[in-house]
Amino acid sequence: MTDGPDLHDARLIAVHVDWKDGMCVIDIAHGTLGHCTLRFSAVSHVTLPRTQPWGPAVSINALRQPGPGHYEIDMQSGDVIDIRARDVLFVAGSEHLSA
Repeated sequence: MTDGPDLHDARLIAVHVDWKDGMCVIDIAHGTLGHCTLRFSAVSHVTLPRTQPWGPAVSINALRQPGPGHYEIDMQSGDVIDIRARDVLFVAGSEHLSA
């Protein structure tokens, strides 16, 4: 996901998992692009901690891809959302309305 937008300071709104279809959709409010989504397909694993070791925060620090099919969303709360999926699609602002 190195070709995706910079998500630093984007606000995480919600995480939805469609168990049957193996999809995980993350709704984000991006300062420049508006409402966006990250759509993960063929999901096999989602870890969604909310322990807030650095204190309460709803903003994203960074999105990383440490390896093929492995995605991490570092939250400014200190939590790391871990997702294993075949791929991810970023859908931004105006694209989101037609998707």
